[in-house]
Amino acid sequence: MRGLGLLAAVCILACSQSAETQTLSHDMLDFGDRTVGARDSLSFWIYNDDDTLKVTDINNYESVFSVSDTSFVVAPGDSQKVWVYFQTNQNLNYQDVLLVENTGGDQTYPLTLKAQADYSSPYYDSTQGLIDEELKTAIFNLVNGHTDLGYNLARDRMFDTIDNVNGTVECVYIGQVINAVNRTEAQNQGFNTEHTWPQSLGAEGTAKSDLNHLFPTDAIPNNVRANYPFGKVVNPTWQNGGSKLGTDSYGSVVFEPRDVHKGDVARAMFYFSIRYNNPYSFLNQQEAILRTWNKDEPVSQKEANRNNAIQGYQGKRNPFIDHPEFPDRIKSISTSSPTTYAPEISVSPTNLEFESTLPNDSLDLKITIVNSGNSALSISSISSDSGVFKIIGSVSSVPAFSYAQITVRFKPESPEETYSGTISIDSDDSDESHISVPVSGESGSLVFVREESSSSGFLKDFYVSQNYPNPFGKNSNWSSTTVSYSLPGHGFVSIKVFNGLGQEIRTIFEGAQSAGSHFAIVDGSDLAAGVYYLQVKAGNHSQIKKITFVK
Repeated sequence: MRGLGLLAAVCILACSQSAETQTLSHDMLDFGDRTVGARDSLSFWIYNDDDTLKVTDINNYESVFSVSDTSFVVAPGDSQKVWVYFQTNQNLNYQDVLLVENTGGDQTYPLTLKAQADYSSPYYDSTQGLIDEELKTAIFNLVNGHTDLGYNLARDRMFDTIDNVNGTVECVYIGQVINAVNRTEAQNQGFNTEHTWPQSLGAEGTAKSDLNHLFPTDAIPNNVRANYPFGKVVNPTWQNGGSKLGTDSYGSVVFEPRDVHKGDVARAMFYFSIRYNNPYSFLNQQEAILRTWNKDEPVSQKEANRNNAIQGYQGKRNPFIDHPEFPDRIKSISTSSPTTYAPEISVSPTNLEFESTLPNDSLDLKITIVNSGNSALSISSISSDSGVFKIIGSVSSVPAFSYAQITVRFKPESPEETYSGTISIDSDDSDESHISVPVSGESGSLVFVREESSSSGFLKDFYVSQNYPNPFGKNSNWSSTTVSYSLPGHGFVSIKVFNGLGQEIRTIFEGAQSAGSHFAIVDGSDLAAGVYYLQVKAGNHSQIKKITFVK
């Protein structure tokens, strides 16, 4: 044991520290190419080398990713495995940011997620990764140029094959079933052909004979429907077999098909709108209710079989039957819907709290800035309104579906003070251009503890500094830590280490020392990872410092 000069002691105390004693095993999880509909998983580890880490939430922005656990505790020196799951019904490319938020770690730990989902069949490869107008164009290219059977032959195939089940034909609107093996027999029993998209509103020429929107129906409900738009009837004037004609909640006359046919109607209308460019803007007022029916009434085996049969004659399919999820990727089917590109900012944590830090020492924490939007986020300024909280480094932009981090350094000026301030972040997010992050911290004591008298006649001025480095150990590249202390006079001093249960595990020094500055070294080579307490005792007075050893 030897004395340490006052200048050297100050140098030790003035070094900056980082609070990053919790880490993630990965900074990215890439699922690669996955099949649409399949559920896949990858994992990462959270390592904790400091105080108890309480994970309060693990969140992300894309619903196709989920995690196994979002709240748990990681003990000092321990770790926790977290599973991330990926599943989607869309053939899209995904990138997301996962945030591990916690108490005990004092900051957020981010991780990038990536995945590409592909349809099992190559038929729809041209739609990979597309949305809005680009997806509509890809769908049009898939359905354009089908084989036109002509109106008579198309109706023949509908009645004798496509919609004929063992010599019977069913009206799609009221469920009436007749025995017929061809069009003539069906028409002789009062059946005819329903144009889901009315002839008078654009179903002419090739569109008139397109089987993707033709269905067998009894003549009466066919005539009742006429060319009215589809909708939700609240005041019926006619109803039969579940289908209705009447006014909707806005007072407009609409036709509502029976439930079993609603999804078929929606997907036929979506197909026709894209294939023939929405003639007479007929889809516009119906699109919202048709989207609802598309979700509520999923594709039946009968509808899927019908799509296969139509492809056999016309050479093309209705993509909305194969993939009823397509409308979820198109803002508007009936009108032009260019993709809107915009950044979307969020920050974590939403407030930053620093541990007690010695005057002239410093502690670094990070704020994670996430851009969950689909275009780059431009950051015009990042500032602090308090000199004790300083921004280290700079961030001018954050790519789409990504994140960046800024470091905030807390350097208190006076002992035993409470500090607060605000970090301001200004960006080009039109919805939230200014974000304020409250920051706070406390300073520890470096001043002498002055006492008027002592029963031992010894010790009127005494202080103990926080050890440095803290934490120490393999992960911090320090196998030992140093504590500095000052004695105003000669006397007996003991320095001991206790574990978290208050049990004494080591005596660092016991003996008489002279007045002045001293230091003691704690060797951690045989310590288990965890939190310990270092007691420096002189006469009837002592101070305790919490120290952390990491493997």
